[in-house]
Amino acid sequence: MPIKVDEAPNGHAPSKLPTVQRLPSTATVDEVCEELKLAGGVIIERFLENEVLDQMEAELRPYLEADWTKNKEIVSEDSFLVSRTQRCAGFFGKSKTSALAFLTNKLWRGVSDKFMTDRYSYWEGPVRKTATCAPAVNNSIVFSVRPGAPNQPLHRDDIVQHYINEAIDVYPDLDSEHHREGCIGLFIAGRPSTKANGATRFIPGSHLWAEDVPPLESQAFYAEMARGDACIILGSAYHGGSANTTEDEERLLFSSFMVRGYFRQEENVYLSTPISTVSKFPKDVQKVFGYQRYFPHGNYGPDGRDPIESVEKWEEYWSCGKPADATVQFKP
Repeated sequence: MPIKVDEAPNGHAPSKLPTVQRLPSTATVDEVCEELKLAGGVIIERFLENEVLDQMEAELRPYLEADWTKNKEIVSEDSFLVSRTQRCAGFFGKSKTSALAFLTNKLWRGVSDKFMTDRYSYWEGPVRKTATCAPAVNNSIVFSVRPGAPNQPLHRDDIVQHYINEAIDVYPDLDSEHHREGCIGLFIAGRPSTKANGATRFIPGSHLWAEDVPPLESQAFYAEMARGDACIILGSAYHGGSANTTEDEERLLFSSFMVRGYFRQEENVYLSTPISTVSKFPKDVQKVFGYQRYFPHGNYGPDGRDPIESVEKWEEYWSCGKPADATVQFKP
């Protein structure tokens, strides 16, 4: 039976919230999508193997430590940028292992395609046509949450897209032309993630609430995970990083969101990931970075061509006949 939000003062559902399920990495795309429709989040056990995580951390640890050295005593006025939490943003451009681990994963790509692919019907003269727009990478950030880090406020990530949803009882059919979500996120535990060391918390069922309903901390579920487990959360669900109350544990979390292909991406991936780096990725990964047309007439490249050509011939397009150096990258 579909989970419904209980009728309660101010639109909250304190008496009964959906149960967050834990699924194996062998779960199907449809099984994961059904749990997301019910609860707004789901945990996938053993999503990545330890060997892959080891390589990801080795490639990104220098960037985290550089940020720690610069910012460990800084308390930001931005409530999102909590103190004693180090970040490496745009890590797909710094770690090829990480980019491929996320963006070639069939389960993640299948789930994000289900929620983020847009189908739009329109008239072109007397002909009724349908256009399809695939999702794109919204961002990639790795977090190192150190002892003493405070709670991040509960929030929805679709605030970046200025989303305003109405309350609903049952999540819409994913095969319909629905636009409930602006983005969807994947969080992978690089170290064990516990309530004590700051596990991501979110409110199950809040993806069905109206935009103007505020979150209650008492309703939060802590997404505790073993190393290599993953949590997928809809952009319309309230969530946030939690306080690390331990004395000596680091919570290491790799995260990336996907966005509808016609939205401006939260991270300017075209600056954070050099085109010379993108050119070494598989073509399907290049496309999900944003180097693809969306129809009927969006996101074309130079001279109106498909932007994937700019990746294949980046030296020609970017140098304008002069020696090109598009390999510049920020160093830790």
